[in-house]
Amino acid sequence: MKRIIILCLGLFVAACAQQGAQEGMFQDLSPETLKQSTQIEVTLDQEELEMGKTPEKQLWEKGKKNGVREAVNPWIKKGYLIRPSRANVLDAGFSDFIVHGKEFEAQEKEITQVYSKRFDVQVTLTPVRQVSGKITGIEAKREMAAENFNVSLELNDLTPDERGAFFVIVQMDTALEDSEMGMIVGSGYIYRCQGQKAQGVLMETKREIRAGNLVFLLRTEIDPVSVEKKEPEKVEEEEEPEEPEVMVEPKKEKKGPELPEEPK
Repeated sequence: MKRIIILCLGLFVAACAQQGAQEGMFQDLSPETLKQSTQIEVTLDQEELEMGKTPEKQLWEKGKKNGVREAVNPWIKKGYLIRPSRANVLDAGFSDFIVHGKEFEAQEKEITQVYSKRFDVQVTLTPVRQVSGKITGIEAKREMAAENFNVSLELNDLTPDERGAFFVIVQMDTALEDSEMGMIVGSGYIYRCQGQKAQGVLMETKREIRAGNLVFLLRTEIDPVSVEKKEPEKVEEEEEPEEPEVMVEPKKEKKGPELPEEPK
């Protein structure tokens, strides 16, 4: 019995220490804001069409996922460093982490029967505690995760609405000179949220992802690009040069020799 009590106390102390360590990552300072924009074109062929989903909805989904992946890639590739802040910058109850622009009607190409659409995508990262959380588990109880792995998360404060949210993964134990800064090492997407618990999938990773890694939710704005109809160019008719009028005089008949008058 004593061993069980000691074991429980040990786990409780370890959990408190981990929680305290995570809280210590956030500092009392004004947060920086990172923004990245991109324009991306996505296509949807007949084989990709899903029952119960309109072509427009599927193009939205592909556009935002591919667009965020492309926009965030430079941060991951270059290992951007961020300093987590404890500042409150968003209203309580904020949940629209993904914002769609105006609706559009998908156009199918006549010959290939493929739908295509271009989108403008902008992501904004403000590394504050309000939009933070951590990875709590990896599918199949694995210790490490990479791209396309499903993960469980626990969010600290704000949670996304039914559209979900994209996030970046930050590792603080990156052997840097400044231990108060973390490195962006991956990205993912939250597709389901129940209270502070969430489920997500990893999209891109630079290093091995582990339980306990810090995450920050992104603000994502996506707008379809309007296609302007090009009017056919008017071809100006060239004026034909005026030809000089030719006056044709009637041809005079040649008169023969006059005959002598007959005698009366």
